[in-house]
Amino acid sequence: GLKGHEWSFSILNDDGFEREVLVQAVSSDFLNELLKVLASYGIRPARIDAVLSCQLEALQEQYGESPGSSVLLDVGSRSVSLIVKGEDEASFLRTFNFGGSLVTQALAKQLDRSFQDAESMKLDWVKNHGDSENLDVLNQCSEGFVSRLVNEVQRSLALFRRQEQKGNPDRILLTGGGSLLPGLADFLERKTGIQCAFYDPFRGVASGPGLATSQASHTSYALAASMGMAFGSLKASSKRGNLLPEHASAKWA
Repeated sequence: GLKGHEWSFSILNDDGFEREVLVQAVSSDFLNELLKVLASYGIRPARIDAVLSCQLEALQEQYGESPGSSVLLDVGSRSVSLIVKGEDEASFLRTFNFGGSLVTQALAKQLDRSFQDAESMKLDWVKNHGDSENLDVLNQCSEGFVSRLVNEVQRSLALFRRQEQKGNPDRILLTGGGSLLPGLADFLERKTGIQCAFYDPFRGVASGPGLATSQASHTSYALAASMGMAFGSLKASSKRGNLLPEHASAKWA
């Protein structure tokens, strides 16, 4: 790939006059290491795609028919992605280079604990729906992250309004482990004035006998990209991006 990267693109929208394209790249070294690990488990991927384009696919397939615009806000550990998509309008995408690990770092510093201990404490707090013996410290450490996140979301929505010449989107759909932080959804809804809910990866999807939706729902916060990849694999389209290197495709042909 160009300068040590593999590149790919997906055509998001083409009305005959303008074409909206999502260009993505990944380090060749990282990709080759990933392929080695997959091969050690007997896995030979036919396609490798980036999380962002897969999430966009899921949003289009599962919420594309809803009136108005939807925001998919994926709050990860190291980064946050924001996707706005509505009927007959271009996609609006942004990525923030910070994530929920900021809460863990602040907690570890505040309590003079290791990162691993602080992470376990944070996850227990989330699992117990905001109840913890260290509640004051946890609330304090999450406050800075939540405020920063909401500010970035508000800036992004202001840019979306200017760019699209429209009002705010109609709903915010939360996903990612960081979205489970106690109080985040309520605070985001109050500050933006937009209804917030959690992205439902099983919207319009029936599960087979080998999968109980009630069981899978425990990990629903991590399934948006997986669902998008699955939807994309059902389409025979040349517009789909693929970061799988040519040498790997030829090797496994």
